[in-house]
Amino acid sequence: MRRRHRIDQARYDRLKRMLVDRERDVVVRLRALRRSLPNEWAELRDPEERGSHRCAEEVDFALVEMTSATATRIHEALARLDRGAGGTCVDCGGAIGTRRLRALPFTDCCLACQQRREAPAAGASTAFGRPAPRPARVAREV
Repeated sequence: MRRRHRIDQARYDRLKRMLVDRERDVVVRLRALRRSLPNEWAELRDPEERGSHRCAEEVDFALVEMTSATATRIHEALARLDRGAGGTCVDCGGAIGTRRLRALPFTDCCLACQQRREAPAAGASTAFGRPAPRPARVAREV
């Protein structure tokens, strides 16, 4: 059975402030990226110039997608916070470490659960048929 972590008011306030600040930064970055996207291809006559332009445009679109995904994760984290589940791992129900939340305030899981998510299936092999490396052990926060 999963245990349920309750967040105290001070932690709630800090997490809310971090999320709102990060959301504001992401929205500003997203607007700037969208403004910088080229919308005029008529000026590009040279095929090489078009190729370079297309490559740069694809990078810009990838940045917009990544930034949009971050904004979505922030909105989801704010919703979890409003439901009283902010700072709580969705997998195990435990508290997410303070250092992890400072680095990724929109994360939805603790470090141990994240490592389990990223660990390949038991017995799986990586490139060249070698066994997959075991995740590094990380000291737990107190």
